[in-house]
This record gives sequence, structure tokens and C-alpha cells, in this order.
Amino acid sequence: MFIHHLIFENEIPLDKAIPEYKLENQFGELKSISDFKGQYVLVDFWFSGCKPCIDEMKYFPQLLEKYNSQLVILSLSIDDKELTKNLLTDKPKPLSFLQNNNPNWQFQNVSIMSGYVKDLKITDYPTYLLFDQNGKLIGTPNSGIAKVEYQLGGVFDMGLTLKAKKAQFIKFFTLIIPYSIVFGIVFLILKAFRKFKLKQRHL
Repeated sequence: MFIHHLIFENEIPLDKAIPEYKLENQFGELKSISDFKGQYVLVDFWFSGCKPCIDEMKYFPQLLEKYNSQLVILSLSIDDKELTKNLLTDKPKPLSFLQNNNPNWQFQNVSIMSGYVKDLKITDYPTYLLFDQNGKLIGTPNSGIAKVEYQLGGVFDMGLTLKAKKAQFIKFFTLIIPYSIVFGIVFLILKAFRKFKLKQRHL
């Protein structure tokens, strides 16, 4: 699923009418996308057991700091409401970056059997919906936080894209270097063994 998530675009068409649901946030308020007219809204579908979700969410505080009051993030979790509440309160690792008192980062819970998830056929996590200041869907990036930043870049400017790509690059090499070392050692051993066998034949 993660490889699919990295490569393909969400199939939600930009001209699709997005349903309006009033969902309770961490402040006990019922909010929907239309309540944030005048701001760009990034809707983030996630759950606590989704490592790619968490890897990308850690950039949200920087996005919010960068775009200030121009951007609102609605993180819609398919987790149990009580679990989300506990995560926001306790902020266990690796979720210590969560902000439970930021009005521009709101947390809501959705059911996988109804509402947004059912109507929009959300199957990949994270999936993002980006709305403009008039509540119009302008992007459905589900290829990582760099793509979110890229689409926001059409409205603002780009910055986190490079940081996110650098982090992904470092992570990739952190994973591949041990295998490269092992492969190199095995190659040298095999090469030495072949030389030894050749010497044995000439004796």
C-alpha cells in the first residue's frame, strides 16, 4: 500500500462535490470544511498505526508556522475517538509533535463505514484533500508531504519540499547502506575465494 501511495494520485476528481459533515474537534466544537472560508484547508486522512501518516504529519507544525493563519489542517482519524483524545493529551513518541491547542490544526474522527471515508472511497493513508479559500477542491495529493507542499507552492511558495525530500533521501540511504556494506563484504570474500581456487589449480 505504501508503494502505491507514493506513486499514484488519488482518483477523486477535482470537480467532485465533496459532502459536508459537521464533526466534533478536540475543542468540542462541530466543524466542517465550509466553516473555514477565507483560509486554505488541508484535510488529512490518517490513523495512529500508519507509519507513513506519522512520518508526514511531523511536518505539519512547520507548514502551519510557514503559512500562519492562511492554512487550516483538519486531521481526520479513523481511530477510536478516545484513542485520538489520549494521543493528543499524552503525545507519546513518535507523536510528540502533535498540537492539541492550535485552532489551525484540528483533529476529528471519522468512521470507515460511513461519511467521508465511505463517500470518497478512501483506501490509502494518508490521503489529502486541499481546498482553496472558497471551499473548492484544488488538489488531492496522496504522494507524500512534498506533493502537498508542491500544490501549496502554487498558492504560496515552496520550502518544505526540499526538506522533506532531503529527509526521504537520508532515510533511503540509511536503509540501503548496511545492505551495500554486506554486499561489498560478500563480493570481496567471493573474489578472494576465486583467486584461492585458481592458485590451487595451478599448483
